[in-house]
Amino acid sequence: LQSTRHRSIPPLLFGETKSTKNRIHHPSPEQEYSARKRSKTLPSIPSFMDICCMIPSEEKAIAFLTAEGVFPHDIKEITCSHCGYKGFRYKDKKSLKGLKCNRCNKSSSLMKGTFFDGTKTPLHQVLYIALFWLSLSPASTAITQLGCSSVTITQFSEKFRLLARRYLDWHRAHQHH
Repeated sequence: LQSTRHRSIPPLLFGETKSTKNRIHHPSPEQEYSARKRSKTLPSIPSFMDICCMIPSEEKAIAFLTAEGVFPHDIKEITCSHCGYKGFRYKDKKSLKGLKCNRCNKSSSLMKGTFFDGTKTPLHQVLYIALFWLSLSPASTAITQLGCSSVTITQFSEKFRLLARRYLDWHRAHQHH
């Protein structure tokens, strides 16, 4: 998963109401980063229940990934690979990932060019699989808990390993000796 900078996540992302009476405080990524920097500890991996509460749906997963810089904040800033025009619109009201160019009407996807490009697995499910992978849980646990096939879990485990390897290779190449 790519996150290029720390950003505040909108409070409604977590399913909070607008009422401050029952509002649960979730620190912003900046607050969490500052706290980690002061304490000099590595961040812990959130629990499965925390992730399920934070990201219970495809819509919340898209909002989360947009806030983290994986998807663009404004689809009107995306350039069409077919005609070169800068500007997209959503394919229809129900589609959160399907896009159409405002000039040539060619279809595209919000996920194009990202880690999620080409996947049919719901995004919140992919994030859950990532959590199990990061937690070093056995594949059988992810299969049982998520109801995914072993093929899906294996394919994403391979993608996560490749992503981690690429990051480590890049990090080694850019380290100052």
